[in-house]
Amino acid sequence: MDNQAQVFISYASEDYETASKLFHGLRRVPGVVPWLDRESLLPGMNWEHGIMLALEESRFVVPLISTFSTTKEGFVQREFKRIIERVEAAPEGRIVVIPARLEECRPPAIPLREIHHVDLFPDWEHGVSRIVEAIRYEQGADASRASPLIRAIATITSRDHPRREPK
Repeated sequence: MDNQAQVFISYASEDYETASKLFHGLRRVPGVVPWLDRESLLPGMNWEHGIMLALEESRFVVPLISTFSTTKEGFVQREFKRIIERVEAAPEGRIVVIPARLEECRPPAIPLREIHHVDLFPDWEHGVSRIVEAIRYEQGADASRASPLIRAIATITSRDHPRREPK
């Protein structure tokens, strides 16, 4: 079993600051390789091709669900469509997509509504630890063994985390 798990973070551009905090927090987790377009694409790369390739090659996808990502038109909706295809193609019982809400809102499509989500509000630390637990569970690792490290990482990433009021 491969110990490295690439985790694609999907977000609306308005939620970049939160996506970046999640990216930097997940980078500290052994065996987790987060992928975020602004951090992972190299200059000169075709950004659209690079994003879609990373989305397909990633073991896990974490779509950040917010009023921005669920209501705006644009590339994030193309990502959501591809994410839904991943959900529908996954074997029953496999964790492939880990929806993470940034505020009180509803996932944009039925397949994403049928997957248990994690809230990154009001408790960022708990939300991040649940994402890592889902990854560890799917990898077959003992999540409780990693819990102190996960909590420490989540605490570091919670500093200066933007608090958003539900709309």
